[in-house]
Amino acid sequence: MTGDIKVSLPAQPEFLHILRSVVASAAASQDFTIDAIDDLRLVVDEACGQVLELSPDSAVLTLNIGFGKGSLELTVSGDGSPPAVPENLQDSMAWTILSALSDSVSLQDGGRPSVKLTKSNRRAL
Repeated sequence: MTGDIKVSLPAQPEFLHILRSVVASAAASQDFTIDAIDDLRLVVDEACGQVLELSPDSAVLTLNIGFGKGSLELTVSGDGSPPAVPENLQDSMAWTILSALSDSVSLQDGGRPSVKLTKSNRRAL
């Protein structure tokens, strides 16, 4: 598959199931395992939680899914004010989950709160 998928929706918990479904469909189209798809669903939830915690004034959440060779690159961002990143962010339970279920995870510094991560499809390697 080529091109990116971009989905924006209200930054409210009742809409997160849409982002989980979109990432699951994208991963399934790339022949990810069921376990990896479940990991990605959880990762999207945790990334959204981190974005909303860092910038609670966000009204819109955006999920961007990029397709690499044998991997997905996800970026979850909010439209709120730039976050003041806590020093102990990487010690949090949410960050531990993101790190454990992703190949890489980072907080993007671009004026908008965003979490970027990659997940490889072990079948494609």
